[in-house]
Amino acid sequence: MNNHSVSSILQKLIHIPSVTGDTKACKQIIHEAHHVLNLQKVKSKVISLHKKPILIWGELDLGKTTWLINSHLDVVPGKPSQFIPKVSKGKIWGRGSADTKSSCAIILANSKHWVSLANDKHITFMLVVDEEVGGDTTKLVLQKMPKLKGGIFFEPTNEQMIVHAKGIIQLKIIAEGKACHGSRPWGGDNALEKLTHSLTKFRLKHPTPTHETRSTTFNFSLLSGGTAINQVPESATLWCDIRWNPQDDPQTIISDLKKIFQDCKVKILKLESPINCSHRSKLCESFVLSLKTNSINPIFGFEHGSSDARHATARNIPAIVFGPVGKNLHGPNEWVSEKSLSKVQMVLDHWIKNI
Repeated sequence: MNNHSVSSILQKLIHIPSVTGDTKACKQIIHEAHHVLNLQKVKSKVISLHKKPILIWGELDLGKTTWLINSHLDVVPGKPSQFIPKVSKGKIWGRGSADTKSSCAIILANSKHWVSLANDKHITFMLVVDEEVGGDTTKLVLQKMPKLKGGIFFEPTNEQMIVHAKGIIQLKIIAEGKACHGSRPWGGDNALEKLTHSLTKFRLKHPTPTHETRSTTFNFSLLSGGTAINQVPESATLWCDIRWNPQDDPQTIISDLKKIFQDCKVKILKLESPINCSHRSKLCESFVLSLKTNSINPIFGFEHGSSDARHATARNIPAIVFGPVGKNLHGPNEWVSEKSLSKVQMVLDHWIKNI
């Protein structure tokens, strides 16, 4: 295994601005990853679901896949300078360096070393380009894997095993009113004020947390309404992103919200399961051994955000989220630790050889 090749591949991947939804750039980065595999003479293929490319190698017959190793090459938007990689003081900087092109670089750099074992043990490696917007392609691919026993989903976790994470509810709240001239507000019914009045009541019952919490949280993120400054708005819409604790009931959460926004229509846009993986699963037990073998203290973590691993645990398939030390994800100074990349590489090598 060659650390230099991991760094070299990662820098090439960072150069490609593969922002989710940018069809051309996402195809380009899948092509680059495919090229890396071809140079190592590793058999692979690109499939397409919902017009989005997916790169797979190892076990190519998804009907036989027993284990899955998954990561994503798409990133959130950034300034042009963020797509110019920099290496300094043991860190690699750039958009996607931690989330999660570094993990992709690890499995690409070691593909020739691991492919024989992967074929024998029916391990499929998969890279997707839509994780940042929900990972629908991973969800669809999992449906084609009836023999899947578990999956490792790479994200920057600071070398912790994430086995629990919050679920997702995304919805929009629509208020209807009556328009009139802004100088005569008594003649109308202000839809925007309906929303803000109910929002104030909601926040009195569910205040925004001021510190880290595993409780269910509500982020009211977008608000739109009205068409002119001198007109009472006839309609208004408020969007909300809810991250719910696995111990809560999502239907109860939605019902409570509807009671407070009783004069509005609530439309569910997304309802996704939390990540919940048993510590006693073969996947967890084998991965703990791989961590200990490489002098990493196994820490079972809880995450507030989510990942494509939720699509596996929603099907009662054990899944863990794991990855290197990094910081400033989605921010202007994102970086990943070179030392941590080496450790993650060794952990994965042990797991593949011993599963």
